[in-house]
Amino acid sequence: MRAETPGPRTIPSWFVENDLIGVQIVNHIVYLALAASLLESSGSRFEHRTSVANAKRLVYLKLMENYQNTDPFKFIIYSGKIGEQTPQLASGK
Repeated sequence: MRAETPGPRTIPSWFVENDLIGVQIVNHIVYLALAASLLESSGSRFEHRTSVANAKRLVYLKLMENYQNTDPFKFIIYSGKIGEQTPQLASGK
């Protein structure tokens, strides 16, 4: 009896597209975190430049946007780095 060799596995196109989108999102977040780290480490040297301040604000706003629904602690930390107010929850009285 001869065993049949399995054919190539086919991966649905929707899975590949969603997986690639997920990888792109993770890469985007990693690059933003790297940019934030670079801006923090060079902060004292270039803190008086408006372009660096604008870049820092943009990077932290993007990081806040990425984590606003998934990680409230990172959201609060990133908002504090740029002096952004975090919204208060309404009390259910």
